[in-house]
Amino acid sequence: MMEQNGWGPPAVDLNFLKSGLGVLKLVQMLLSLVGFIIAEVTASPYNWEQMKAYEWISLTIFILTLAVFTIFLASWHKSEAAARVNWPLVDFCHSALCTVMWAINLILGLQLGFSWRYFPPREGGPIAGVTDFCHSALCTVLWSINFILALISISWRWPGREAGAIVDTILAIVSLLTFWATVRMSYRRWHLFSPTPTIPYHYQHLGTEPYS
Repeated sequence: MMEQNGWGPPAVDLNFLKSGLGVLKLVQMLLSLVGFIIAEVTASPYNWEQMKAYEWISLTIFILTLAVFTIFLASWHKSEAAARVNWPLVDFCHSALCTVMWAINLILGLQLGFSWRYFPPREGGPIAGVTDFCHSALCTVLWSINFILALISISWRWPGREAGAIVDTILAIVSLLTFWATVRMSYRRWHLFSPTPTIPYHYQHLGTEPYS
């Protein structure tokens, strides 16, 4: 571990990369980035709203996870200000939020897959009228998104796009599992230490715990 000299940026604790939490964060970032790329590549004029919603949710998750990962990677346990922060609680909230967002992505992927297979192809329809509202509702409760997606029942049989929807759905399922794992991990560690544990110092000594 590198020492903090008080003048430069915080030292980097490479042991965090070997921990279960560090590996999960890397996997989560990779999955969200892949989801963003696939949604961008497979978007068509007939499913633009759904794919753009999936794309921006994935990008938001990637940015949030990268921010949390960067903070955890830095050895800030020597900083008095950072020592007051309950980092397991931060990770618990972050993982819970990303779990909800990937649940939204899962619904988007399923909706796209079913609409391509079971709904007849035709252009237009109410999908264009809910674009702005759908994007603004992404940060609201999951039932609001479900209601919006229930109204969107028109899509197009676009060559190669159904495969993209299937991949997006699989990505959402895997990502939900990884974020659920970090939710449980952070929740346990949040209650394990007192008064306010820090990251990544305490995480290095928990390799024998379940989900670590």
